[in-house]
Formats: sequence, structure tokens, C-alpha cells
Amino acid sequence: MRAGRVATVTVLIFTLHFSLFTFSSEAQVLDVPRNTDSTFYRVEFALNNPQKCFYLFLEYDSLETLPDMSSLSNLRGIAFRHCTRMNFNQAISKLSVLPNLEYFEISISALLKLPGNISTLSHLQTLNLKSNSLQILPEEIGECTSLKNIILPYNSSLRLEELFSRLQKLKTLEYLDLSGNQFHELPDNIRELSGLKKLDLGSNYFVQLPASISYFTSLEEIDLSNCLALDFKQACTALSKISTLKKINISSSNITALPESLGTILSLENIDASGNSLISLPNSIGKLTNLKIFNIGSENRSLTGTAIEKFPPSFANCINMQTLIFRGNFLSAIPDLSKMKNLEELDVSWCGLGEFPSSLKPLTNLTYLRAAHNYFQLLPDWIGDLQSLKVLELDGNFFPNMAVPHLIKLPESIGNLKNLEVLTLDDQIIKTLPVSITQLTKLKALHVRNNAITLLPDDFGKLTQLEILDLKANDLKTLPASFNDLKNLQQLNLSFNPNIDVVQMMGAVQHLTQLKRLDISFIPVSKTYLIELKKALPATTIFSKSNSDLNFQPDKTVEDQK
Repeated sequence: MRAGRVATVTVLIFTLHFSLFTFSSEAQVLDVPRNTDSTFYRVEFALNNPQKCFYLFLEYDSLETLPDMSSLSNLRGIAFRHCTRMNFNQAISKLSVLPNLEYFEISISALLKLPGNISTLSHLQTLNLKSNSLQILPEEIGECTSLKNIILPYNSSLRLEELFSRLQKLKTLEYLDLSGNQFHELPDNIRELSGLKKLDLGSNYFVQLPASISYFTSLEEIDLSNCLALDFKQACTALSKISTLKKINISSSNITALPESLGTILSLENIDASGNSLISLPNSIGKLTNLKIFNIGSENRSLTGTAIEKFPPSFANCINMQTLIFRGNFLSAIPDLSKMKNLEELDVSWCGLGEFPSSLKPLTNLTYLRAAHNYFQLLPDWIGDLQSLKVLELDGNFFPNMAVPHLIKLPESIGNLKNLEVLTLDDQIIKTLPVSITQLTKLKALHVRNNAITLLPDDFGKLTQLEILDLKANDLKTLPASFNDLKNLQQLNLSFNPNIDVVQMMGAVQHLTQLKRLDISFIPVSKTYLIELKKALPATTIFSKSNSDLNFQPDKTVEDQK
């Protein structure tokens, strides 16, 4: 039974890292990392733990001046956000003694003028002045001889010609962000910054790029996203003279067709044209034989969205492709990818595909395949040949009142995917999982909610690496005896399985003491059993909502019900 089930979105957990941007092997800090033991949020706490403090994040801080900061010898970065009362001239003086300070930020602080003593921060590599009211930077900026990154978005009063004249002294400058400033044109003296490697001009009102941009002989990345007025044909022609250009971002720019001139930028390795309304691709794209990443996806997630009816035959020439994202584009069929032997990531979710693409069969290096929300009814047996797969997403479409195709079963060959770590099959109508699924010994996350599964394979406990198991809204009667062997399981969702044998379920889960979260909502479990379960699993957060809880209040734990 599918009626009444709640459509859900699969949430995959990713490990968060520091926000870094690298042009070379040496990482450059482009933001203060959050939620780390080395980041402090109050000056007094930092001064009490000087050896542990590597980053200071001061937001809405009421301080007007800084105390002696000389003890913070490990401090790499400091951010002032919404600090409108701070005396930044004094603050910079206090910070100038720090030997490792490479990141300095004043953002959203109504800053009208950057103090000239910024040059005393002798090790400064990144200067972030986002969302202020600056018109110009001080002449002393030219004395910041280590400065590599200047971030100036949302400073719409900047006088660009004067700015570039001052920045030209910075021979180390690699990255300049001028996005979101409502600029209509770039002055010709932008050529003075010819050493730039990355230039962000997104969310501006440019109509054309100046011819002088061809002087950027080291430029590797340019961001022209959300530039709705830009003539992309002219822009690509101008950029084609830069032999070092590897990445171009023209996302969210209301483009319906990529210009033929795009194919003249022969050095391109990465094109982000996502969030547009493309109906065709240029024939010239086949000339981009260095292309590794091509993104024309859309987060609109509409099965009736943009339609690319036919890909140019030359697309098959992009044989060095590693990542392809078609997500959210309605496709009658995907192009022939069989020659793209290096392809590692493919996203064809929300593309309205009726058949599983046969051209994927030779792609034995494919590692991430996202093909959710399509109209597949069967998976081919050869899917088991894609043995490099780590992530396979095959969620269906939750339309309980519509006769749309869904997956009914999985082939036994699914067990050949020995490297698979994540498998999602939500919102299908699968009744049984193949016995071979127990061979996926590296599987960490299995999502099969909103199906019609009545039982799990007897040897399900062989999936000893499982950390996340979502069985919500199925028709389970019992859990296999081997369930106790899932010793790495941290999150288990059994909710909306109303016919499950409660006593047997209790015996199957009460030994999983490593569980962090257990959801048994809308299963008729008595209060007595709940209390026993909590005693058996004292470190587990247990959710057990019932019909009486359908009042849009937060989830209740067992403690709430005592």
C-alpha cells in the first residue's frame, strides 16, 4: 500500500572541510572555518586559550577596540562581520604583531574606508571586504606584498579604474572577486592585472567584456554567472585568446543556447552552465577535447522542465570527460557516452528517462551514478559490471495517485557492485530485495523508504559496514535474526511499518547499542515496551510518534512520553 505515505528527500551526509581555495599545492584560506576546535568566537576566550586559537570569528561583536593580541601567535585568520562599532585602524595595529595572520575580513560592517595601515599585516594573503560601502582601497594596499586574494563583492560604489591602478602593484595577486556590484562595464586598464588566475565578475550588468581581457595570460578561472545582460558570444570570443583558461562559470544567466564561440576556448576543462534553460548545445563543443567537467544541470527538479531534444554528434569527442551533470533537463535520451572511458560521475536525475541508458555499460570507471526520479521499470543485468560504483541513486517519483512507472525489483547482479557505499531506492514499489544485496559488504547507507518490502534477506546482517538504514513506510513483518550483526549501524528508521511483529523487532534492535537514532514512529509499541527499549539503548535517541502527535509539534522522544 502506497497511499498515505510521506514523500521524503534522501539526505546524504558529507564530511565538512575547511573552506579552501587552491591554485597550487599550497592551500590558501578563503574563509574562517566554522565549528572547529581551533575557531573561537569571543576575544576573551581566545586570549585564555592562545595556543589553541587559529581562527577568530567576531560577529555582531560590541567591541570598539581590541586588547593586546600578541599572545595569539598561531592565529591564521580573523573575521569581523556586522562589527559596525569597531575601530579598525586600532584593530589592525593590534593584529600587526601576529606572525601567521594570513586572512583578514571586514564584511557587512558599513565600512567606508579601509585604513592605510593594512600594509602592516605583512603576512596577509587574503583580504575579504564583502558587503561594505567602499569606493577605493588605500594606496598602501600596494605594499601588501604577500596578498594573493582580494574579495570585494557587494561594494557597488567602487571606482574600478582607480582600483585597478592601485592593485596593479600587487604582483602576487591571483584572485579578485568583484561579484554582485551592479557594474555595467569594465575599464580598459583591467589589463594591468594580467597576473590574475581567478576572476569573479558574477551578478553584474556587463554587456560585453573589454578586448583588454585577452592580456590575462595566466587566467585559469572566470565567473560570469548571473550576468543576464552579457553577450556570451562576444565574451567567449574574447576569452578564446587566453590559452590558460580552464574553467568558465556561466550559470544562472538565462541562456537558452550556448554560443558556437564557446568551442574556440580550446583549453577549457570545466564548464558550469547550470541553472539555465538550454534547449541545444553547439556543434563546436566537440572541439573541447580537454573538457573534464560539464554541468548543465538545474536544481529545479522538474520532470517537465527544459528539453534538450538532441545532442550534437560531436559531443562524443569529449573523451576526457570525468563529470557530467544533466540533472533537471528533460531528455528524450542521453547522448552516447560509451567512448568517455574516464567518466567518474554522472547525474541524470530528474531527466524523465524511460529506459536505463545502455551507453553506460562500458563505463567501468563510473563511481557516482545519480539517476533518481526517472521512469525506470527495470534495471539491466549488466549494471553489476559497473564495479567502480560507490554511490548509486535510483529514487523514484512519489505520485501515489498517478500511474507512473516505478522499479519493481532489482537484478541479482546488483550484488556484484563490491565497492558500493551508498544505495538509494526511495519511492519505488520494490517488494523484495535480492539475496545478493548481502554481498555489498562496503555498503554504508541504504535508503529504501516508501516501497512495499515485506521481509529482508536472512543474511542481511552481513552488511556490517552499514551506518544508515532507512526502511520507513514499507510492509515489514519481521526482521531477520542476523539483524543483530549490524554493529556499525548508527541511524535506523523503521517508522510506518504498522504490521511488524513488535516483540520480534524489540529483540532485533535492543542489542544495537551503538545506535544514535532510532525511529519507530507509527508502530503500535506500548509504553512499557518503549521504556524497556530505552533502558536497553540508553545512548540512543528514540522517536515514537503516534496519531495523537500529529499536531505539528517537535518529535517526541521516549522521555517525553514518561
